[in-house]
Parts: sequence; C-alpha cells; structure tokens
Amino acid sequence: MVLSYRDQFIIEHEFHRLKGKSLSLTPLYIQKGNRIVGLVHLLTIALRILGLIEFSIHSSIKQRGMPLEGLVTYNPTRTLKKPKSERILEFFDDIEISTVKVGDEIYYYIHEFTDKHREILSLLDIDCNIYFMYGEIH
Repeated sequence: MVLSYRDQFIIEHEFHRLKGKSLSLTPLYIQKGNRIVGLVHLLTIALRILGLIEFSIHSSIKQRGMPLEGLVTYNPTRTLKKPKSERILEFFDDIEISTVKVGDEIYYYIHEFTDKHREILSLLDIDCNIYFMYGEIH
C-alpha cells in the first residue's frame, strides 16, 4: 500500500495534463454524454502517447548518459535529463513541408529540419530516413 501511495503523484500528474494546456479537457462545453465519453477516450489516447514519448526519450537519454540540450528557447545551452513531451513536440512546431510536382516527379522540402530534430528522432528510435523516401528532401 505504501508503494502505491508513493506512485500517486504520477497518476495525479497525468490527470493534471488532461486538465491543462496540452490536452484541455476543461472547460467542457459538450452536453451529450456519449460525446463526453468519446472525448475523454480520445484524450486518454493522446495522454498515453505523451507518456510513451517521455518514457522513450528518458530511457534513451539515460542509456546514452548525456542530457538533451537546445530545447529551451530562452536558454539554448540548458540541458534536460527528463524533458516533457510537450516541450519536445513544441520543438517541432516550426517545421513545414513544401511539395512541388514537376512532371511525374514529386519533390518535398522540409523547412527548418535541423540536426537537433534528427537527434530527438533518434532518441525516440524513429529512423529519419522515412522522411527521405519520396522525392528530394533537404
């Protein structure tokens, strides 16, 4: 029972995320019960994805023994051993993809895709080559 109580903050933190800025469960303006249940189920899936991102990146950072730096915009030299999923996703906000079709060829250009983005994707065990499968990507 004591061990379960000590882990309570983890559960409370996740409920705080549901009510906070990232998932915005409140205020709830939906009136029909089945829609409320559907929204909560959808947000619970999003919550699990946030948890999976954090778990993966924290494990990778711990395994490599070097924290991640460059995620804090006001202090780019600050290192983080356990960055939050929201901060990681915010770092990808400025990326845009342009598509140009020339004849039968399709070319893609990813704007603002840096080495830091590649590092984060590798920490998440996502192969960057998936972005280079179709056309030319720079």
